[in-house]
Amino acid sequence: MDRPRKETNKQEQISDLAFNLNGWASQIPGGMFRDHLSEIIRLKARGVSTMPYKVELDRDQRPGKPRDSLEKTKAENDEIDSDNPEITFTYIVVGFIPRDVPSHLDVSKQYTGKQKPVGVDRPADEDILTPTPDPHVVVTKEESTSATNAAGGPRKAFKLWVLLNPTRGLCTPFGTSAPQVFYLPRFRNETTQKNNRSANWNKKIMEVVTRSISTTATAITPKQERYKRARDLAIPVVEPQQSFINEVLALTTGFAASKEPWMLQELKETLALAQEDFAYRPPPENEAMYTFVECEQKFTLDEAMQMKQELIRIWPELNCITEQSILQLNQGLTEREPFILIEYHLLRGFLMEGHFRLTESKDGGRNRWNSLRDLVEDVYSNVKRITPPVVSMPSIMGYGDKLLLKAIKNKLQEIVDAGRKMDTDLKKSAGDMTGTDLPVHIWERFSESMDIDVAKMAFLQVTRWVVAEIQQKHEALEKKVQDILNLLDKLKLDQE
Repeated sequence: MDRPRKETNKQEQISDLAFNLNGWASQIPGGMFRDHLSEIIRLKARGVSTMPYKVELDRDQRPGKPRDSLEKTKAENDEIDSDNPEITFTYIVVGFIPRDVPSHLDVSKQYTGKQKPVGVDRPADEDILTPTPDPHVVVTKEESTSATNAAGGPRKAFKLWVLLNPTRGLCTPFGTSAPQVFYLPRFRNETTQKNNRSANWNKKIMEVVTRSISTTATAITPKQERYKRARDLAIPVVEPQQSFINEVLALTTGFAASKEPWMLQELKETLALAQEDFAYRPPPENEAMYTFVECEQKFTLDEAMQMKQELIRIWPELNCITEQSILQLNQGLTEREPFILIEYHLLRGFLMEGHFRLTESKDGGRNRWNSLRDLVEDVYSNVKRITPPVVSMPSIMGYGDKLLLKAIKNKLQEIVDAGRKMDTDLKKSAGDMTGTDLPVHIWERFSESMDIDVAKMAFLQVTRWVVAEIQQKHEALEKKVQDILNLLDKLKLDQE
């Protein structure tokens, strides 16, 4: 917790300077930052890349990687040609990162004194950075303000991104860390402890962004004011996490009770969405395969290695595929605009054929094909042409899956055969067991007699009753196991 200060009046942030978490100051550049006090700076950009921006800069020394200008382009203002649409997201500019810092200024060390707020006292002129050339623009994704975390609550952390690689007026955001960023005044507050400053400035970002979203909210009604409802319009309302099972049950039971036709229409649309998920998306536990199919971000080597392990676990016959082939196929998918969305039931054939094409031709297929995009398009069209549709296609099982199911089937058949043999042996030893009385009734008939033969008869009848109960239990279990065997027979496991 921050130590309380003597000042009771709120201290204003210096409006013409940007500060980092350590208290170093920098002049705010022009361009899109020109009106940072009067408006929240928004712009359009492509989907994010998890690669750190410094790694991206060092990987390829092309001069066009950083922005040439801080002025917003038409594409960043959402003025994209409708004939060539781009998949974009809205970002809010939080600050910037200077490209070159003078050697006498060590911005990684503490400048503002301990237990002092940052951004309220102007430093010496020689300690203020002048960002030349133009700095890297730092943004946060606007839609993350209404997202939820893993626990289902509102997200409290915002990732920061650096805009690089401008192409056709749009940049790609790359990852960065908070200590490198110089924050604009509206995203700072008077936190004194350095350890809490990053978290509290992060809350300031959330307040600003959610306030910008809530400006369209309706005014508080007299009833809400009277009962103190909806007082905080800055808190976003997020969509609930829906349950597919509960939704189907609610619609079916609702239709059974009311016979409303619109419920059947809703049920039909829900099932159609589920069918689309089954057709296009891998199971959620296969995270790397999911990322490969969605093509939302660049595929990394670690993800390719993870995807190979997932493929071997599901389809052992794909153990010949290399991580390099996976990366090249993903690159070919993303190079096409709009990118190709691989249906899940086509994924195995696409990977096998794509790996074969890449290994067959030299230089990863580039000698035979004009680009990876052309190779991927040809592979996808061929696999889609020869693969049966989902409705008529049997389940995709690997060789290991078939061996396991055949072993389970054989073991269940042994259980059924042993149970039937036991029933036959019991009938031979105990005789007819139909109409056997309960043990209490047997005891009533033979309790008055002291004869040994009568006692033997009573013992035999009690034994028959026990055997009959055991046999009924076996018959019920045998029926359930036989149903499982009938289902396994439909899989045609004996066919190679």
